[in-house]
Amino acid sequence: MRLVPPIFDDYGSIRNASWFMGLRAVSSEDPARLVQALSSSIPACGGWILSKSFIAPGDVNLAFEFERRVSEDIYGALAAAGVELDQHSHIWLTELCLCTHGRQGECNHEVAGIELEIRSTPIGLVHETGASLAA
Repeated sequence: MRLVPPIFDDYGSIRNASWFMGLRAVSSEDPARLVQALSSSIPACGGWILSKSFIAPGDVNLAFEFERRVSEDIYGALAAAGVELDQHSHIWLTELCLCTHGRQGECNHEVAGIELEIRSTPIGLVHETGASLAA
């Protein structure tokens, strides 16, 4: 996780993410279906998609932002779509959720950003060995 220096809009308001996280994950879902599911579920939670691309055969890169108050909903949307975060990504996103929950009202409208790299992995590797999570 890293904090991003503020970027100001034309009116002097901060418009960039106060929390920016580069997360890694695996999924056994079809990449095209996964992008389609996340492209609808993230906005349904109140987030907005900044970019989506296929970075290698079967691998997806998705960048999105959301108000911190919906961070738990975003986490749920990722899990529901079949995205399995690696250990560090899970810790960072959990920390965002806990920090936001612990400071309700103070930071609910701050913006968080995620750049998510999802590698496609056969079901057996994800569930049996966990080896793909370290890749």
